[in-house]
Order: sequence, then C-alpha cells, then structure tokens
Amino acid sequence: MKSITARLRREWQIIINDSGLMLILFIAPLFYAALYGSFYVNKTEHDVPVAFIDNDHSASSRSFILKADAHLSILVISMNSLDEAMQAVVNEDAHAVVYIEKDFEKHLKQQEPSTVRLYLNNTKFFASNDLNRAVNDVALEMDGTIKQGLFAKAGYSGKAAEILADPIQLEFHNIYNQAETYGDFIIPGLMILILSQVLFISIGQNMGKERETGTLIHHHGSRHEAFGALTAKMILYAVVFTLYLILFVLFLIPALGVYPKGNFFQLVGFFILFIVTQSAFAMFVSTFFTTKLSGLIIVSFTTYPILFVSGYVFPHESMSWYMVWIGQLLPSTPFLKMASNLLFLQSDPSAYMAGTVQLLVLLLCYSAAVRFRLRFLLK
Repeated sequence: MKSITARLRREWQIIINDSGLMLILFIAPLFYAALYGSFYVNKTEHDVPVAFIDNDHSASSRSFILKADAHLSILVISMNSLDEAMQAVVNEDAHAVVYIEKDFEKHLKQQEPSTVRLYLNNTKFFASNDLNRAVNDVALEMDGTIKQGLFAKAGYSGKAAEILADPIQLEFHNIYNQAETYGDFIIPGLMILILSQVLFISIGQNMGKERETGTLIHHHGSRHEAFGALTAKMILYAVVFTLYLILFVLFLIPALGVYPKGNFFQLVGFFILFIVTQSAFAMFVSTFFTTKLSGLIIVSFTTYPILFVSGYVFPHESMSWYMVWIGQLLPSTPFLKMASNLLFLQSDPSAYMAGTVQLLVLLLCYSAAVRFRLRFLLK
C-alpha cells in the first residue's frame, strides 16, 4: 500500500511532466484573472456624451443643463432638434437624448408638472443605466431646489424651507460596493469562477490523460489504490488553489480596486471546503473523459452555464425550476452565494450554515459517485 507522500509525489510528477497541464495550472489562473479583471478596472462611466435639446431657452432650462453638465457621468452636447440628436445616437456620438420642452419654466412657475424627456440607448447596458441614474439625480436635485424656493416665498426660514422640501431624508450606507458599480459586483465572483473552472479543466486534463494512457486502471490495480490516488490529487489541487486564493485576496483583487474586509481565515476555511467539493465533482465528471482533448473541449463550454445557473448574476427567482435544481447540484452555487459576504462582511459562521451543509452533502455524494465509477472502470 502506497503512502500518501508517495501518491502526492506521483501526482506532482504527472503535472510537471505535462507542459499543457503546467500551462493550465500555473499560468492560466493568473493570466485570466488579470485579463478579465482589467476589463472592470474603470468601473464607472465618466463624461458620457448626452445630447441636450433646449426648446424653452429659459433660466430654469439652462440651470437644468448646467446641473447635468456638472454631474460626473454626463458630458452635455447641445443640439437643435430631436432628429439631429437621434442621428447622433445612431452614430454613437451620443448615448442618450434629453429633450426639454417649451414652457418648461412657465409650468414650474405656475406650480404645474413640467416634462423632461429622456431617450436612452439601451444597447449600451452600463452607459444607459448610469445615465438614467445621473439624469434622475439632476431632476431630483432641481426638484428639491424649486420646492425649497416655494416654501421660502411662503415665509418659511431657509432651514424650515429645506426641511419641508425634503421632509424624509434617507441616508444610504452601502455595506460594500460603495460606488454601486458592476465591476465591484462582478470581480469577486469572477475570481472565484476562474479558480473553480481552472481547477475543473486541470483535473479534466489530468484524468483524461490517465484514462488515455491507461494508468488510472492498470497502474493502481485495485479500487482502493485508485481512490487513494484520486485523494492525493484532491489534496494537491486543494493546496495549490488555496494558495491562489490567498494571492488573489491579498494582492490581485485589491489591485483591481476592490478591497476585501471580511474575516480572512473564515474565507480560507470555507474555500478549502469548496475546492475539495469542486475537486470531487470534477473527478466524477472527468471519469467519463477518455482523452485529454475531450475533457478540455467539454469543460471549456461549461463556464458561462455554471455562472448563470449559480444565481450570482441572475437571481434564481427569474429562472425555470429545473435550471435552479441543476444549479444546486454544482458546488460553485452555494459558494458563490456566500462569496461576497465572506469577502466583505464580518459575519458569524452560523450565517453560512445552509451553504456549508450543501457543500458537505455534495462532497459526500460526489465522493461516493467517484467510488462507484472506479468500481465500474476497474471491472
């Protein structure tokens, strides 16, 4: 019976003697993390061109435009007609149109609703969302100023007028992602997904090679020996990817402008459980790969489906029930659900009880499934 040290040494030799596996295991995580992470370094839209059409030419309409131009997200481009502005959107010279109607100031002075029309180019997802919020911010700011002026004219003092204009003052405290950017939201999950998928591909390549060369069956001889070899794989990969997590959390994620504030040791502990469970899942799936190429092709097409069914990007409430159940069979689903809290909140471990139980159940199920597959392969 081989010792665990001998098995670990054998697995290490398999890795370092395979240039393709070395590339996937030691270059791919860093390359893809840096590449995809760099897409979200500039997380907010600044000075996005917006066409403004002022049909009122009043002090109030000019004030609205000046407030918009002062907003961080808006670059005002003055135009004369709606047709000209729409053509600018088609040519991508502008990403939205703000149309101020005639008698804008007259309606305001008569205390009547005054309409400002906003046309958004929704084909640009991030820009349209940021501009929608920016123009609404400008409208709300001007609305408060007008109300305050009306109360001041009615004889209320400056402070009283300010309170009456905005009687309920909300204080927003974002727990994390203070700027509410998509980049800060997606980067943590993206880093976890990269590690998860590189692990999946690495094990798929490793197992595919062992099936292709026959070493998985003939070298180990018995089911017990084969399972021991797979356990050594699991330990080795768990160590390597835990080191990657530490590197990502301490250096790479902060370099992308996202600063984890959670309990570091708690994060590492849950990640080890996740990576061991993911290894068992990857080994079970990989027992069906008969060559390295088949493993690479199949696993490469699973990245986006795994991200989508996890519920990290799209909530499970908006998915079909069978897609939700498929997602629950993947180890990445409970861990991605916990990832943001683990990275940014000082939560009690009991808050992750459901995810921990799910990972443990999946670990037991996939470990049993691997044993069953080995029994079948060694017949």
